[in-house]
Amino acid sequence: MLLYDYLKTAQISTDIKSGGIYAILCIGNDKVYVGKTTCFNRRWIQHLKDLRKGIHYNCHLQRTYSKYGGDSFCFFILEKVEEERLTEREIHFSSLLSKDHELMNLREVGDGFPITKECRENRSRIMKNDPNLMLKIRNMNEARLSKGFTVWIGRKHTEESKKKMSESKKLYYKDNPQKLSKEHLEALNAGRRAYKITEETKQRIAKTLTGRKIPQEVKDKIKATRAAKMAVDPNCYKKTISLETRAKMSIAQILYREKQKKKKKRNNKKRENVNVTS
Repeated sequence: MLLYDYLKTAQISTDIKSGGIYAILCIGNDKVYVGKTTCFNRRWIQHLKDLRKGIHYNCHLQRTYSKYGGDSFCFFILEKVEEERLTEREIHFSSLLSKDHELMNLREVGDGFPITKECRENRSRIMKNDPNLMLKIRNMNEARLSKGFTVWIGRKHTEESKKKMSESKKLYYKDNPQKLSKEHLEALNAGRRAYKITEETKQRIAKTLTGRKIPQEVKDKIKATRAAKMAVDPNCYKKTISLETRAKMSIAQILYREKQKKKKKRNNKKRENVNVTS
């Protein structure tokens, strides 16, 4: 159902201080955002405030606002609803409007987490002790975002959460293998070839790698992965080297041998001088 058709037939409340189901329509692309609130006026002001600052949690709404501007956004009250029936009516209107409009909601409507009575009491107690707490948190997050940081700055994931994330990613890529196109691979290789490491960076890498030994567990893993690849494709490690590359390799080997010979001569001279002085 189109939003305009519903607005023509429905008897909509004009009490902006009440709560219920609302919709935000973008005239530029005819997309709709469906939401629920306990106060229409406060929710619409909050949406506009976050969109103007560029910090709205909904990336679809933020991108649409940045592209078409605030004048293309229209706020409509769909139905005045009691707080107990908000989720039920939100699901109803989202399914109704999604037939003819593309929704801008990030997740499936109605799957939000209900706030328990205990949680509300804890929030009210904290807010009473410090009424400016939410304002402080918002200002702190805005300052971080303006500097290019995220709200996760200073936080660290626990080992348990890291394991869960890695397991979920492994399962996802196992079910959805992603293969890069030839154009993408060529672009990546070109970027890698163009990148040059400075001498200072090379020295740092050398310092960090000197004296470092590969543990036996890592060696076993490398062997296992190589064996698995060889079982699938026996010629996977047998790459054809061009004549130009072979010539470069041979020149590099000759230069390295000459360098080693000169080094040996210097060391022998030093030993002879030490023996003469002694």
